[in-house]
Amino acid sequence: MRNNILAALALAVVAGCGPDDGSADFEKAEAAYAARDLQTAVLCYGTAAEKNPTNFTARMKLALANVDLGEIDAARAAIDSALAVDPASAEARLLDGNIAYLAKDYARAKKAFADISSAKQLPKEIRSKAMVSQAVLELTANMFDRARVSLWRAIRLNRRNAAAWYHLGYLSRDTYRFEDAALEQFQMASRLMTDPVRVKTVMQDIIPTIRESLRAKIAGKPGAAARDPGTAAKLVTEGEGLVKRNPKKASAKFAEAYAKDPLSYAAAWNFAKAKDDSAKSDADIARVLTAFQDAIDQRPNSQLTYRTAAQFALNRRRPIRAEKFLSQALAHDPEDKKTLGLYVQTLRRLGKTAEAKLYDAYLKEL
Repeated sequence: MRNNILAALALAVVAGCGPDDGSADFEKAEAAYAARDLQTAVLCYGTAAEKNPTNFTARMKLALANVDLGEIDAARAAIDSALAVDPASAEARLLDGNIAYLAKDYARAKKAFADISSAKQLPKEIRSKAMVSQAVLELTANMFDRARVSLWRAIRLNRRNAAAWYHLGYLSRDTYRFEDAALEQFQMASRLMTDPVRVKTVMQDIIPTIRESLRAKIAGKPGAAARDPGTAAKLVTEGEGLVKRNPKKASAKFAEAYAKDPLSYAAAWNFAKAKDDSAKSDADIARVLTAFQDAIDQRPNSQLTYRTAAQFALNRRRPIRAEKFLSQALAHDPEDKKTLGLYVQTLRRLGKTAEAKLYDAYLKEL
């Protein structure tokens, strides 16, 4: 009996003195990170990594926690150790690129993002994330067209990529000033985001501000306060019945309808089309362009309206205005091949060879 007890005690001692692989430290780190106790998380992830030379996840989490703390050098050391364990990990290479970006090592970041986004054997989700990171890098360099195309590509790879929609909204709102498109993009981002703090910011701050700006823009149009929608609709119907029999009289009806209600898509659209051929003077051309824009403001998703407006501008030697119409159209639908094709032609006409090449390459991917 005594020998059996001694043997059991010896076995217990051996078991208790077994190698510590850092599992307990990793669990403590996970709990601390979830509670946003980042200092404790860093300490425990680091201990777990020290105790287990092959613990890849501990090294990745250590890098992330250090990023959250703003300790970029420590994050760099952690991601380097993770890559030493698994140099082929796409997740580690992506994090490596993001840390390089924070360290302003843009060449290293660019290479990492390009390598991942172009690797067709990788899952589309991680390639999409790399595309967004690449877009952020391009935004830093004020390469707005490149950033926009990168975000379009990111969304094509993964339409549920919230970050892609968010940054596209940011670009549409702050760079291109296409608020209707920005509203759609931020709304999509808010539906896909998982961070409640960011969702709250988008839903309670960003979206209401854009909506108010759009409302003020529409309310501020000349004649908007005294509009007469009923009379305008009647005049449009009368004009449409006269288009074939008496185009001149139809045009007059549309002009009167547009004056009665500048917020009527039908009135603005029909007026602009009716004046397409006869608008020769600068004043007439400007009036038709304004009517097209008024129509667009009422139906910002109508690709036909954008293309018709752009073609009118091109025919009247206003390629810069045509470029804006088409750029706004693509903010709503970057996969419309007809609009993209006309946009590429317009860019070439403006002598924007590099931009034309960029959008043409994207068009050929569709």
